Amino acid sequence: MSYASMALQGKAVLVEKEEEKTLALRRISEKYAAADLDKFETMMEHYAGAARVIRIDVDHVTGKEACND
Repeated sequence: MSYASMALQGKAVLVEKEEEKTLALRRISEKYAAADLDKFETMMEHYAGAARVIRIDVDHVTGKEACND
């Protein structure tokens, strides 16, 4: 099914485990900065301590069905 929009409700949780944080930052980098992945390890060495990752633990999802005009 295709939706025009979705709303999620849940709890925002600060990710504190380093391996979970690194995995999340790698996945974000793969999606939005794939051309610069060769710099990922260097960037992590310099800036990982300052980065904050927030995970949303989803409890409820609602969607508005897309119209088929």
